[in-house]
Amino acid sequence: MIMKRILTGAAALLSLTIGAHAIAQEPEELRVCVAELQPWIYVDAEHDGIRGFEVDALKGLAEELNVTTSFVVRDFEDLKPSLMKGECDIIASGFSITLERVQDVSFSVPYNQTEYHLLVPTGSAEKYDSLDAFDAPEMRIGHLAGGVSGQVAEEFFPNAQLVPLPARIDSLDAFRNGEIDAYVSSDPFDEIINQVAPGEFTTFDDELLRVSIEAFAVRKNNTELLDKLNPFIIRGVNDNYFRTLHRKWFTKEEMLTGY
Repeated sequence: MIMKRILTGAAALLSLTIGAHAIAQEPEELRVCVAELQPWIYVDAEHDGIRGFEVDALKGLAEELNVTTSFVVRDFEDLKPSLMKGECDIIASGFSITLERVQDVSFSVPYNQTEYHLLVPTGSAEKYDSLDAFDAPEMRIGHLAGGVSGQVAEEFFPNAQLVPLPARIDSLDAFRNGEIDAYVSSDPFDEIINQVAPGEFTTFDDELLRVSIEAFAVRKNNTELLDKLNPFIIRGVNDNYFRTLHRKWFTKEEMLTGY
C-alpha cells in the first residue's frame, strides 16, 4: 500500500545514504537493473518485454529527465552487485531499504511499504502453537534469495535451516516436494499463491513479522541522480501517481499473470 506518511523523516534517511559529492553524470540512457518480482516487474522472455509497476513508474521519470531507459535483467540476489559494478544506473524491483544495503548503495526517498508473514501449508498450521515452534534445527524455512525475507528468516528463526530460493513462486514446488516447512512471504505474494493453489497455504496466525519500505537504489553517493529522483517521487506520492500505478498493477488479474 502506498503510504504518504513514509516520506516523514526522509531527510534523516537520506543522510545515511547520500555523500557529499556526486560521482556520476546524469546518463542520456538510464540503465535499470530489474529482477522478475511480480507485479513489480514481469519479464516476458518470449516477446523480450519488460513490464510492471516499476516500468510504468520509470516511464514518468524518463520523460521528466528527457532520457531513454533500458533494462538489465538479473536474479534478485544479483541486483546490488550489478549496480555496484556499473552494469546499470538504478535498481527498480520493489527493492527495500536495509541497513546492510545502505552501506553499499544510496537510496531515494521511499514510495511503498511491504508486509512480511510466514506462509505454511494449511494442514500443518494447527500443529504449531506459536512462531517459536518454527525456530528449531529440524525446521526448514524458505525465503527469497537476496531479499529482505532472508533477513527476516535469520531474525525470527536463527536455529532453523534457511533455504534460499531464486524466485518466490519456487516456494510452491519446494512445499510440494517436501523441501521446506514454511516460507517467509511478502505481500502481495500471499494473495497470489492462494489464487494459484486455493486452500493449500495460509499465513501462520496472521502474524506480522516485519514491514519494509521500498525505494530506488543508485550507486553510492550518486547525488546528481538522487536529486532528480527524489522530487519526482515526492510529487508522485503527493499527487497519487504511485497510488494510481499500484491500483493498476496490484490487481488479482495482473498478479496471476504467468502463474
